Amino acid sequence: MVSWQVAYAHLANYYQQFLKERSTDFLALDQEYLHIEQVLSWLNGRINDQDSQSLLDLMEHLSLYFEGHSLHNVVLKNGEACLKAAHRLGQNPAWIYFNAYRANWGLGRWNEAQQNLLKAVQESSRLSPGEYANSLKSWGSLQLNKGNYREALAIFAQAKKIYRDLADESGENSISFEEAAYYLNINDYQKAYALYSHILNFELARETQASDQTLLMMGVISRRLKKFPDSIHYLTQLFSRAERSNTKSAQATAAHHLAWVYSDLGQLAQARELGELALQEYVAIQDLRGTSDAYEQLGSLAMRTQQYENARFFLERSASMRKQLGNQHGYASSLRRLADLSFLRHRYGLGINYIIQSLFIYRRMGILTFKRLYKFISDWSDLKREKVKGAI
Repeated sequence: MVSWQVAYAHLANYYQQFLKERSTDFLALDQEYLHIEQVLSWLNGRINDQDSQSLLDLMEHLSLYFEGHSLHNVVLKNGEACLKAAHRLGQNPAWIYFNAYRANWGLGRWNEAQQNLLKAVQESSRLSPGEYANSLKSWGSLQLNKGNYREALAIFAQAKKIYRDLADESGENSISFEEAAYYLNINDYQKAYALYSHILNFELARETQASDQTLLMMGVISRRLKKFPDSIHYLTQLFSRAERSNTKSAQATAAHHLAWVYSDLGQLAQARELGELALQEYVAIQDLRGTSDAYEQLGSLAMRTQQYENARFFLERSASMRKQLGNQHGYASSLRRLADLSFLRHRYGLGINYIIQSLFIYRRMGILTFKRLYKFISDWSDLKREKVKGAI
């Protein structure tokens, strides 16, 4: 073996041990990452058992770091080599498919994410019941985000039964988290708040702090209930934590939802500044879903300041991206806002067309409730008031 191959082999062994001990020490990993990436590239072309195992160990230990830093393309670049290594060593590839699912999800590639997750579910069925339940939960979450609510709830029920049979309280709570997202999407905010509060208390009793996801959702649901100081508290806490750990995706998401809070409070300049920051971060990490959300938000803010051409640009971009992603709930929301914009510009025929499309999607998803119809009307009334105030 030539000297440089010996050096890479030693580095691979060193980083295997390093990551076993410090896989969650992101600051230390930041300092070592360039060397780790070189080792991964070298291992990618190796075919002996020892190097195959090194590649799998490094990629598995780096999973949290890759996701936290939105290094989704690195996961996908090494995915095929990992699958070949697992096959060579006779190991179950479920976690490799799951990581590919998370990477594609982070990039907003929902079709690819779904394909990888389906393979992860199939492979995990041959593992422990707990691992199978984890895969089912992710499968249900994907269906929930695509707006396939009936399918999602059935999958969650299946996963929850497995967790209950295993006496896995944390697993059951993770399903409650997904169910809370469903109640949030159908505008049943009190049920969602009760579930998120229960999860927050559970985490604080078991851990030293709430998870990032719980802080995010407590911020979101508090805003929906017009508990704005609480919402700002949770989301600011999340943003500060993300800044300290240099977690770009969490920074973008916290900024995005803080922008909605300040929009509700009428502080539009601050809302727009945060919204533009979120868009910049989402684009930088190639998060297509986040980018589509940011476009909708900036379109809404542009409407409120009567910048109608800007609003049209942002909302049409949002609608187009969400349609391509298969995000039914998001697409319906973008269409609803395009309807609002059309009415403000006195283009009533176009507005009615957008409303019909939006309501049809909500009906197909099974969430066209009286409450949602009322929200259409109340939002239109709010827009008219905003326009009157802007004209005074």
